[in-house]
Amino acid sequence: MEPELEQQLHSLRKKQLIQLLQELATRHPILLSEMTSILENLTDSPEDGDVGGEVSEDWDFSGDEEGEGQDEDAIGSIGAPQNAASRWSLLPMLDTEAYRQRIEDCATRLKQGVPASAIASDLAELLAEAETRAEYSDFQGALSLYALVLDERLSEHSPTLMPILDKAISGALLAMETVLSEASSNAMFDEAAVTLSPLLSTNVRHEWLKRLFALWLKHLDEHSIEEDFPRIMLNVAWGEDFLLLRNLVQGELQRYPHNEHSNIVDITQEYRIRALEKFMKELSSG
Repeated sequence: MEPELEQQLHSLRKKQLIQLLQELATRHPILLSEMTSILENLTDSPEDGDVGGEVSEDWDFSGDEEGEGQDEDAIGSIGAPQNAASRWSLLPMLDTEAYRQRIEDCATRLKQGVPASAIASDLAELLAEAETRAEYSDFQGALSLYALVLDERLSEHSPTLMPILDKAISGALLAMETVLSEASSNAMFDEAAVTLSPLLSTNVRHEWLKRLFALWLKHLDEHSIEEDFPRIMLNVAWGEDFLLLRNLVQGELQRYPHNEHSNIVDITQEYRIRALEKFMKELSSG
């Protein structure tokens, strides 16, 4: 291999490497059988550090290499877990509807006089379970729990519950970002189709990007200097998702017609416009 090409491959993030392999497989279908054979050999061959001839870790295209900016301490080692399927089986089945009801009941409990601290503790416990599921490679279960909490915040059913939800989300944001990044970078090998496919489908990624964008707007309305959500959206998005993000930003900007002759300045509107324009520039340069 040419040194220049080898250096470029070493500099790729795993998400980019997955896209490269998918593009090669599409353009050169004959490579699919070769890739399958090579993957089987890599899986079967003992490597340094193996115990009793068994591979201690499976390379599953998940996450970034050590030192590439992921804060693994936030949720423990969730990249390339040992025997992820068997670890996942140790978890109880996730009853999404039961958790949805549990979150919706928070507003009712507040009205009944339950202390806000007790509600906050319950939400923290639920988000901690999402973190645990991620540690056991149940990315789908973890993201389902995160989504339930974020969607409840976006619904604004209870004004008294919103600040409690905001605090809970803020405390879990780093762990959620890591889970989303890992899941977005993770690919599955479909033996039936003999191809690689992302763990998060395009539709699921788009749902998450819309959810994060909507929550970011809520923070902008509160004049919050919030860089976390744009960063997370950029980390989650694949190249094909940037059009969606640009459309979301453009649609929001079109809601605010420019009136150069007006002497009335809406601070909230101006703050939102500046933040959206900055994000649009980041999308255009990405």
